Amino acid sequence: MNNTFENGTDNDFTIVPNQIFKAGLSIKAVGLYMCIAEVLARGGRISASVLADMNKDGITSVESGLRELEAAGWLRRSKKKDNKGHFYSVYELRNN
Repeated sequence: MNNTFENGTDNDFTIVPNQIFKAGLSIKAVGLYMCIAEVLARGGRISASVLADMNKDGITSVESGLRELEAAGWLRRSKKKDNKGHFYSVYELRNN
């Protein structure tokens, strides 16, 4: 069974699973999940620095929230290499 969350939008609304609110995560992690869902739904690219620029949290805070989501199984990060040999992260939200 594929449990990858397909992000959806409905005009100016981002659709996320209600389970994220009952998962026992910090409000920071839940907020990051929603920010990531919004950016991915409109076809944008995500990085810890992009998320930090979107909000008042610094990069260290964002990275700890991303680690929390990853540890809880709500986020999967994989490393990719571009044609210049630079590494970047690809984010995939999960629907637990």
